Amino acid sequence: MTATITVPDMRCVARECLARARNLLAKGDEPSVRYACLELRLTIEYITYDQLLAYLKEVPNDALKKWQPRHVISEMREVDPHADQSVSLAVGIEHTYGVPPPGEEMQMLGQDRRFSRKWANDNHNALGNFLHALTIHQIESGKTSNLAGMIKRAAAVADECEAILTSPIFRVNFGQFFEFQCQDCGEQIQRRAGSFTAEGGVKCPITNCQAVYDVEPGKGNEIIVHLRQVKYPCPSCDAENFVGKHRVLNGATAGCAKCGKTVRFKQGFSVEQV
Repeated sequence: MTATITVPDMRCVARECLARARNLLAKGDEPSVRYACLELRLTIEYITYDQLLAYLKEVPNDALKKWQPRHVISEMREVDPHADQSVSLAVGIEHTYGVPPPGEEMQMLGQDRRFSRKWANDNHNALGNFLHALTIHQIESGKTSNLAGMIKRAAAVADECEAILTSPIFRVNFGQFFEFQCQDCGEQIQRRAGSFTAEGGVKCPITNCQAVYDVEPGKGNEIIVHLRQVKYPCPSCDAENFVGKHRVLNGATAGCAKCGKTVRFKQGFSVEQV
């Protein structure tokens, strides 16, 4: 089962990093600007982690181990292709059920502003380049640090991060979801419609489970899920047995449903004359 995750307020931590970066940039000297770039890299990371919190029920547990923004955002995009796009929210009264109200009657609530995977990757890397000493080759070739370039890039990143962190709307995650319980580990699995392929199925997010399910439509808005299984005969009583395909690993064991004898799975290869 998924453990309760206790994490700090990522947006609050990001704001603290951003404030330190602003103070360092204001000094204008090269050492201070370099430290500002480090704080801004952390700001990007914390903002990305905060966005990930909206998708915890959908992404695999391994996504929580990743730290590079582009990798974290890629995990979110796997379950929601629009995860790195800004979303505006507005409300209005429907005069007719199911018919959206006219645009002029809609009241704008705000925008969940997000940076794209490309923006995060490009700027995270660019800021990182400012944190390295010049190589001997660069020194011999007369290359010097471009302080003005560092300040310009850092200021632009700070402005974008501030626009995100000052928005009152965040962690928006709308979609048509379905939930079911994993037959293997008991984890409650949540997925949005259209976030998986028939070939890939839906995989349990628990790292040491990874059960795969095939999903098909049922009546109305219902869905039917089937654990992806393989069939094997018991060597002792020849009874037909089924086991989750994810459990068929070299050396793994299973019990026969009829005689109770234990079987061990073995994987290998053979050659033959052609």
